[in-house]
Amino acid sequence: MLSQHITNLFDWLISRGVDKNTLIMIFAAFGISVLMLVLGLLLALVKYLRKKKADKPAKPKKPKAPKNSKKTDESTSFKGPDPRFAIFKKREKKKARTEQAPQLAADQNVQALTDIERDMLALKELFDAGHIDASVYVEETRKLYDKAQQYI
Repeated sequence: MLSQHITNLFDWLISRGVDKNTLIMIFAAFGISVLMLVLGLLLALVKYLRKKKADKPAKPKKPKAPKNSKKTDESTSFKGPDPRFAIFKKREKKKARTEQAPQLAADQNVQALTDIERDMLALKELFDAGHIDASVYVEETRKLYDKAQQYI
């Protein structure tokens, strides 16, 4: 049906004295213009959708439970602090421990403890971001804690 209308328009323009090659060029330019308009609209839509997706706040990832642990109601759904973690409190200094500690200068001790603190904070960020699981976090934190004990 549409092709019949286009043919009738084409014949009418030729009867008015418009060159056949000129008409073909006009219709080709019109077709290319419509195609470019459609592509522009599609690109604008894609850009809008990407921006809309980027504007959404990222959902915090929940830490995954270790694969080898038994799944229980307590470990899979909890509210508040993770019950699998325990906060270690500083113990009182024992004389035997101070005798074993290497005799480093005070500024070297401070630098070593600062480095350990930085490592612990980086480890916490990895855990909070969901890059490491709970068992790795606890194990590495305990290693750093034990390493720090020699400087206290």
